[in-house]
Amino acid sequence: MQDAGPELRRGCGLLRRHLLDATSLDSWVVVENRAGLFPIHRGLKFILLTLTNAGSTPAVPVRAGIHAARQFDELPHAEQDVRAVPVTRTLIERLAGESLVIPDVRCALDVAVAARIACAHPALKAPQGWNLCFGREFNATEDRHHFRDRGGLPVIEGKQIQPFSVDVAASRLSVDRVTAQRLLRDAPFDRARLAYRDVSAATNRLTLIAGLLPAGTVSTHTVFCLKTKLDEAEQLFVLGMFNSVVANFLVRLRVTTHVTVAIVEQLPMPKPSAADRLFVEMTTHVRRLLSDPADANATAQVHALAARLYGLDREAFAHVLSTFPLLDADVKALAMEAFLRTI
Repeated sequence: MQDAGPELRRGCGLLRRHLLDATSLDSWVVVENRAGLFPIHRGLKFILLTLTNAGSTPAVPVRAGIHAARQFDELPHAEQDVRAVPVTRTLIERLAGESLVIPDVRCALDVAVAARIACAHPALKAPQGWNLCFGREFNATEDRHHFRDRGGLPVIEGKQIQPFSVDVAASRLSVDRVTAQRLLRDAPFDRARLAYRDVSAATNRLTLIAGLLPAGTVSTHTVFCLKTKLDEAEQLFVLGMFNSVVANFLVRLRVTTHVTVAIVEQLPMPKPSAADRLFVEMTTHVRRLLSDPADANATAQVHALAARLYGLDREAFAHVLSTFPLLDADVKALAMEAFLRTI
């Protein structure tokens, strides 16, 4: 399923705004299809809600993680759901902007960590912050008549991007440079640029997966590329933050099967000066990972530095790490050790 168009996203935002402004939501139950409850894509989620068609909703009672039919019997019929986690309208707006997407929180600590970050840092697209925007380059279907087997600029697909790594050698197609110059504004392929994978899921090892597209390459619609020009050090800093568990934790609150531009551009992001010690350390470790993406110590340092930059304490960082069951246990242990040393 492709990302919904802007009209549909605005429509859903208007619907959610109506629910918050003009109804009193009694329950908001997030149902996952990973066990095949419905005969469609297992990465999709559904919302079961009950409401009173009057009043307003200052906080949404979120019950997430329902994935088996037997769990429906555990839901209360009339009384308040004591296992629901209240998410305030203010936090929803800070995390999702005008789309008002309700975050997929599982416990009070999820809300506390998200609120701490969202209140302390502007969104990635905010003029008072990084003021960044992302977009696509080529479309693998609509632009297929421009592609050829070899001899041009390699075409990068989302599956070729891993954290801090882009497998250019795996490119199956290329496009002529003159054609790329004609079709892509400002010839982005003449410079290295931050990019991340569109297709992912909250149940993967990581969800926001980013790399640095080398100059002399182009990408398809399964990759979102940075459109704003940044200097090298700034791109490396944002790349490190994107691949951190803290940024991934925030993205997972909103992702189903696609990491959309709307999600990433609304991501809260600290912006220290280039002279800040944590900024310098982050770019140093990212350079190490660009040379060796398997460097566990550098990976741990990136996670720890991001947690410090986001303003987390030990309890909050430990909680964030606990939400990544597929992340290597040694890396998580190293990340906590590095975090405790980073003051």
